[in-house]
Amino acid sequence: VRIPSEGFKNCTELTSVTVADGIPAIPSNAFEGCIGLTNVTIGKSVTSIGAKAFYACTGLTNITIPDSVTTIGQEAFKTCTELMSVTLGNSVTSIGGGAFHSTALTSVTIPNSVTSIGDHAFRECTELTSVTIGNGVTSIGLWAFIYCPRLTNVYFSGNSPRSVSANVFEYSDNVTVYYLPGTTGWSNTFAGRPTAPSAPPAITSSSVATATAGQPFTFTIVANGSRIAFNATGLPAGLVIEATTGVISGSTIAQGTHTVTLSASNTAGATTQTLTLTILPEPILIITSPGVTTATVGIPFTYAITANYTPNLFNVSSLPPGLVLNKTTGVISGIPTAEGTHSIILSAGNASGLDSKILTLTVVPAPPLLKINFIIARNEVAMKLQNGGIKEHVVEYTDDFKQWIPLPTKLVGAKDLSQLDPQSTNRPFRFYRVVQP
Repeated sequence: VRIPSEGFKNCTELTSVTVADGIPAIPSNAFEGCIGLTNVTIGKSVTSIGAKAFYACTGLTNITIPDSVTTIGQEAFKTCTELMSVTLGNSVTSIGGGAFHSTALTSVTIPNSVTSIGDHAFRECTELTSVTIGNGVTSIGLWAFIYCPRLTNVYFSGNSPRSVSANVFEYSDNVTVYYLPGTTGWSNTFAGRPTAPSAPPAITSSSVATATAGQPFTFTIVANGSRIAFNATGLPAGLVIEATTGVISGSTIAQGTHTVTLSASNTAGATTQTLTLTILPEPILIITSPGVTTATVGIPFTYAITANYTPNLFNVSSLPPGLVLNKTTGVISGIPTAEGTHSIILSAGNASGLDSKILTLTVVPAPPLLKINFIIARNEVAMKLQNGGIKEHVVEYTDDFKQWIPLPTKLVGAKDLSQLDPQSTNRPFRFYRVVQP
């Protein structure tokens, strides 16, 4: 089975392509102009990708070239304007002229198998910042990296290529070319751009970190340079590292202090750093609000259940008449209607745990009230103590707020007869208060 040249050209509704094993080549213009194509899988028997095979496939964002492919034809992926990532197989020997012209690639690693990079191969890759070139490249064509304004780092793994156009990096003014110590043919400049020996990446992230048992954890290894591979040994169970980003993540229950060896490497070598990782015990939620409180019959009452680690679920065993619990906020509120002492089991919890505590709530009688009736016919003031309970109370009066004088009869509760103040009519005004002896 073979794919014909231009076989699917301008199939604008085509979104996915799988080139099956057994197909030897993707011929020229095979999928040119398939602007809806977003997914391409290339089989392991394909050895060549022809000229303009995927030209102007503007929906394609990434492509993996398998190890079976040896040649990438001219303009094979030209004007794939959304193509941000390409993985080149380890058998590719030549990258044709304009193969990745005007793509959105941000970085490229050219394997050691490649010997030649064609004219205009990466022209106008305006998002390209880093290129790593394998040790097999001997020829780089005319304007291969022209108009790449963000390109800053070009790393060579081998000797200086024998055949290089003088304007490889024309209008790519920010390029520095790095070469490995011990390789040959290098001078202070390469194709008009400054050179410098490569160095292993330096790790700059912190050497200490803290996590909590059972809780999500993230730590990022930070190192200078590009095309860095990361590793970490000695990680406690449950934590893993992502080699390309240097992110350590996961959750562990291995409490204690762990010594982790971090590493960052590139073509120039590797550096290591020790990370001291402390895993703290899993947090224990504890109710912190008081265990004793008082309320009064007939008076609005509020009590908040509080705890560490931000609980979000609350409950109680029972409450005196007139009181209710908000199970979301943990606030007990209302107006008590009966006196007495109550033992209430409080509970508070969240994802980290649950705690309970006994609250002793004493509801006391309402304070006494003094009811005053004016008996006009007898020019006297009659008073009665209401809601006084069983305690004795005394009514005092004053005419000047300098001295309070008790009336002779003590009052107990609301059952006593009214108390008279026969002298009240001798004054233009008089003030009364109720006190306990």
